[in-house]
Amino acid sequence: MTTERQPSVLEGRLERDGRTARLSATLLERLDDNTYRISITSTMRPAIGNTLRFGAGHESNACLLGFVDAVVVSTEGADYVIEFAMTGPVLDEMLERLGRPDV
Repeated sequence: MTTERQPSVLEGRLERDGRTARLSATLLERLDDNTYRISITSTMRPAIGNTLRFGAGHESNACLLGFVDAVVVSTEGADYVIEFAMTGPVLDEMLERLGRPDV
């Protein structure tokens, strides 16, 4: 299943092995209700099982409103497949609020 949404970019962070890296993720293709194929720009490469945090909450854990988490479930070449913690219309609304156009 693909989406009619134009690709958008989400800003966030990745934490692994006690290190944190900022990341920028471009949504390339919607695979189902909460799964996307994405490309990532970051100083640290995510591994399968890593959690990515996007949105206002990506800077700290002080405010957990305005963010969405996703887990890396597989890789496809240089792209990643992630599964968001939200699904359906709730996820769509969060992506609309948190994303910016890919320019």
